[in-house]
Amino acid sequence: MRKVTELQAKPLEREECWPTGPVLVHFRTSWCGQCRILAPSLETLAGELEGQLRIAEVNLDDCPEVAGRYGITQVPTLILFENGAPIECFDALSSPDELKVRLQGVLADYSAPVSGC
Repeated sequence: MRKVTELQAKPLEREECWPTGPVLVHFRTSWCGQCRILAPSLETLAGELEGQLRIAEVNLDDCPEVAGRYGITQVPTLILFENGAPIECFDALSSPDELKVRLQGVLADYSAPVSGC
């Protein structure tokens, strides 16, 4: 069973549609090789951090306007959101272990949204 949820553009437009708690969103495209390589690691990470955060993905092929809304200029891009507000951007080319450590650090002490990525 997949632990990474596919998000559509419509829920991203309305803050009340976001799940409560932190959500790491993997912004990807269907043609991106790095995105396909990253996907299994995110599935594993979703299982390891279950209860601490959710992991979701957005296919920018299906909703390119989302890239402009969040200033996404390359894929893959990973952004951690809290209640629909971006609080941290992560380098998707980090190793899964490095990403996990960074996520745990942010989750341990996040409080206010950041202004941009």
